[in-house]
Amino acid sequence: MMPSPQCSLFIRGWEACSLTPYRDQAGRWTIGWGHLLQPGDPLLPITQAEADALFEYELLHVGDAVDALVPRLYQCEYDACVSLVFNIGVGAFSRSTLLRRLNAGGDAASQFLAWDKVTIGGVLTTSKGLHRRRYAEMMMFLYADYSGRP
Repeated sequence: MMPSPQCSLFIRGWEACSLTPYRDQAGRWTIGWGHLLQPGDPLLPITQAEADALFEYELLHVGDAVDALVPRLYQCEYDACVSLVFNIGVGAFSRSTLLRRLNAGGDAASQFLAWDKVTIGGVLTTSKGLHRRRYAEMMMFLYADYSGRP
């Protein structure tokens, strides 16, 4: 399965593009459409074309990971998971209750809301922006509603 064009637009609606490195809510260096920089990566500007190419590469990587972890999803469910994983990472998703419930055939949708927190200064804090995003992903998952943009 591949992320749909609506999924790509949805994620871009939540991830502002910055061509210069910046610190995200948790203080991690980020660039482009939400790409986390790794220790040792240069803190240099990139072009819009580089940001877009990095986004497309990461979107496909995340899509492949969701495919491998959850083999049977409808497109809207898959897209909602891709959006979540794009934001929280493959590792966090692979250990999540959401994934366990998906694979067990249980109620997974409510678990999107569990991912609305960010660690700031060592304290886990609810983020209003992340809560809105997780709710929008849950609506995508349940009702194929891609309209939930910030």
